[in-house]
Amino acid sequence: MIFSKLFKEKWQSKKVELRLQAVEELDLNNTTDKSILIDLIENAPDKTVRSRALTKINQFSIWLNASNNNSHSDIRQLAQQKIENIVLGLDNITLNKEEKFSFLEQKPQAQLLEKWLFNEKNTNLQITLFELINKPQLAVKLFNECNDAKVQSYIVDQSDDITLLEKLLKKTQFSEVNNIISQKISEITEEQAKPIKLTKQAQLILAKFLALKDVSNYQEMLTKKEAICEQWQIITTDFDLLSKEQQNIFNEKWQSIETQLSKIFAIKAEAFQQQQIIEKLKQEKTQEFESFNTKFNEINQRLSTAIYENTPIDKNNFEQEIEQQLNAITQSVLDAKTQQQLTTLFNQERQKLALLDEIAESITQATYLISELSQVSLPQSIEQYVDKIAFYHDWQKQWTQVQTNSCQLLPESITSSYRLLTKQWQEIIKPFEKSLKEQFYQVKNNFSDVKRLINSGKFNVSFGVFKKAERSYLLLTEKQQQSLYKEYIWCQEKINELSDWENYIATPKKQALLLEIQSLAQQPLANPSEQAQKVKNSRKTWNALGHAQPEIDSELNEAFNLACEQAFAPCRQFYSEQEKLRKQNLQVREQLIIETEGLKNAIEHPPVDWKKLDSDLNKILQKWRNAGEVDKGLYHRLNKQFNLSLTPVKNAISAFHQDNIDKKNALIKQAEKITLQEDIVQASHDIKALQHQWRAIGYCGPKIENKLWKTFRGHNDEVFTKLKKSQEADNKLQNTKLDNLSQNVDELINKVPSNISVNQIKEFLQASAEINDQLVHLKPRSNGLLTQLVEFDKFLKQKQSVLIQEEKNKSWSLLFGVLQSSVEQGVEFTTAPNYNELPNKWKKRLKAIPNQSVSSEERKEKTIALELISGATPPESDKEITMKIQVGLMQQQLSNKVTVTPEDILTQWLSLGSLSHNDLPLLERIKPLFVQIH
Repeated sequence: MIFSKLFKEKWQSKKVELRLQAVEELDLNNTTDKSILIDLIENAPDKTVRSRALTKINQFSIWLNASNNNSHSDIRQLAQQKIENIVLGLDNITLNKEEKFSFLEQKPQAQLLEKWLFNEKNTNLQITLFELINKPQLAVKLFNECNDAKVQSYIVDQSDDITLLEKLLKKTQFSEVNNIISQKISEITEEQAKPIKLTKQAQLILAKFLALKDVSNYQEMLTKKEAICEQWQIITTDFDLLSKEQQNIFNEKWQSIETQLSKIFAIKAEAFQQQQIIEKLKQEKTQEFESFNTKFNEINQRLSTAIYENTPIDKNNFEQEIEQQLNAITQSVLDAKTQQQLTTLFNQERQKLALLDEIAESITQATYLISELSQVSLPQSIEQYVDKIAFYHDWQKQWTQVQTNSCQLLPESITSSYRLLTKQWQEIIKPFEKSLKEQFYQVKNNFSDVKRLINSGKFNVSFGVFKKAERSYLLLTEKQQQSLYKEYIWCQEKINELSDWENYIATPKKQALLLEIQSLAQQPLANPSEQAQKVKNSRKTWNALGHAQPEIDSELNEAFNLACEQAFAPCRQFYSEQEKLRKQNLQVREQLIIETEGLKNAIEHPPVDWKKLDSDLNKILQKWRNAGEVDKGLYHRLNKQFNLSLTPVKNAISAFHQDNIDKKNALIKQAEKITLQEDIVQASHDIKALQHQWRAIGYCGPKIENKLWKTFRGHNDEVFTKLKKSQEADNKLQNTKLDNLSQNVDELINKVPSNISVNQIKEFLQASAEINDQLVHLKPRSNGLLTQLVEFDKFLKQKQSVLIQEEKNKSWSLLFGVLQSSVEQGVEFTTAPNYNELPNKWKKRLKAIPNQSVSSEERKEKTIALELISGATPPESDKEITMKIQVGLMQQQLSNKVTVTPEDILTQWLSLGSLSHNDLPLLERIKPLFVQIH
């Protein structure tokens, strides 16, 4: 124990000096020594030792521990100051980002955090410090002092006060922060305005809702109410922005108004419902009527198709359909009158169905009758009229019967042909009827002549007279013939007795015709159609010859019939070949119908190549026309199917063409209006614009494309013809103007006198400006003359400048001459030589000079001021006063902001008072400032 006390370590000594010495001697690299230093920091009785040990180790962690846990208050204070300096970067010890964040976990004092906040450069640390401090009042200061957009953005993000944000907006230097602040202010403003805006919207909608009370029309009220309710539903989704009290007030008002409306419109609501029922019933009636009408049209169309195309139909199905429709009509909601109308229509269809075969037959007969009458040529003479009138009357009877049998269902094409044919016949037979009336008496006289001739035994003559009379008799009307019937019968019987020899006349003619037909059978014609026609004509002639001698008449008829059969045999083979060809043509046409589907697909899958589609359509139509004949019954069906397949394509192309036609017609109208414009240049621009539009429009079809283009081009040509004429006229006019102006320029330049005055120069410049204005409008043709005028004006202005300067010199010379003469001669200014030649302003100024003496110094100062203003250098002897005056002039100009001229100073110089001989030297100094001596 004794030795241990005798041999203590220095750091354990009670003496401070030894402890301090021990601190210096301890090695930081030695773990034991370092532990001793730490122990000294914590337990040394003297603060100096503790402080020296801290300084010796000089580590942040040791300082931090001392600042928090050291038992000596001075050491804690010292360590705290050290920590502050380190954190603020005022010490040699530096901390990295991780160490700083670690230090923050120790929860430093708020005072240090505030200092650190404004000293830290790391953005994330600054934001963390600001959050730890939690003092919003520091936001503006930090925002101002930091130079980091991220920190400023963070501060803006944490702020919801518009006043604060507006302050920050003025202080940021970053555009992105500026945008963020502006956007946030806008959002906050908008958010703050939402309740106000919502309140106004709710009040407006409630006002509209209440105004429905004044709407008299219930339907209109319902429509408006529906719209208002939709608006109300939309704004109620944002009612959370309002206070509970406001929400309740608005909802109560809405319910109150809705109750009022229900009471007010209760009666009208019931009437409206009744009206709705009536409208619904009316709509049902309309729908049912349209349905029955559609069904009727369908049945009618199918029956018509069956009749016109002679296609078989199932009559039982038709009958059932009609019966179903009749039953449906009786059970429908239609009124009795409408039911009766529809029942009549369907019964008509039932009647048609019952008479279907008769109607179809009647159409065939009507077609045959029209064809038959069409082949009969109109009578051109009385003889032809007599030959054909019986046929025509009989034809008319047959037509009337056919028309009756057809139930008035003959196609329009047939009835129109009937009207046309009968009109032609009626017009042609009227003159013959008139002529027959005149011939009636002639026939009567002829029969009388026949009686007379027969009674007198002149048989040969009577035969000829009777034939002539009979011919005329047969041309008469039935009534006329009845009047002469007895005479005709008597004459005929007598003549028949003379006609027994007729058989002997017909026999040789029939024998000759038989030989002719037999020759035709043995040597047929090359054309089967001509062969058949020849046979037909021969049979007609044979029948017209009458009877041959009775013993050979039957034999001749049989031989003739056999020869006709033999002659017609080649025609049958020809018609058989034609049948095979028609079957081939049938296959071709069926294939073409299949090809039409490809065209339909093209229009169903846009985009459509209209030009190609139009070309393909024309090709397939041409193939159809060239496909050859098929059986007539089949052709109608195929042709209908073919046309139905192409109808969508034709309609699509037609619609495309029509759209283009409408567009081009619209352009044509615009072009026509453009031709009437007075401004032909603008018209040409407008018409060119239309040309671009025209080219952008598609094809209009072969029939009208060229026609439209010719019309459009005509308007174009008209505009451009006018433009050409206008340009030619303008060119001619401009050339004329240019020639005249060129002459004017030459005259103007040549008129300038050698001793020209300033006033004359002004006149010449004015004349030059007037010509210049006219030449500007003629550019670029007038560029040469304009350059010539520029040079001329330049010459005049130089001359004008010289003359003005000479005039000024003369005026100043006169002024100084008057001043000098007045002083030298001691007379008034007004009596001085050349006074009257002075300008009026100087006469007035001289008269205004006060009659008082002036000190030489005053005038001298003004003289120096005048020299300074004029840019002249005052004498060296006046250097001191010159400086003073120069400063005064500068101050005057700065304060008055008005430029002081030499003339102003001269006026002041004169207005000081009367002149004396002492002022003559000053006049000599001033005069060169105004009078320029050349």
